[in-house]
Amino acid sequence: MADLVTIDQVREHLDLDEGADVTLLTGLIAAASRTIELQTGRTLADGPTTFGDDKPVAAMAALLLIRTWYDNPEAVSANSAVVELPLAVSWLLWPLKRLTA
Repeated sequence: MADLVTIDQVREHLDLDEGADVTLLTGLIAAASRTIELQTGRTLADGPTTFGDDKPVAAMAALLLIRTWYDNPEAVSANSAVVELPLAVSWLLWPLKRLTA
């Protein structure tokens, strides 16, 4: 499976140095890419449901999702409400959803 963002983009977005945990970042990239595929009904593979011109928007959603997971690795935080996706990610992904009859 292809990914929406590179490890270098994630390092820059999170302001991390080269010594950051590559395994963790790679896992977060794969998880965010797959989550966005599932949320939108689109795929990163070649085909009729690819992101095409919408890929930069999907990539921004991936970066925001990765930031959320990186900063808040716990599933439940005592200081915040539990939500399915961060609001900014939901707003970015909504127009990209493939709606089927």
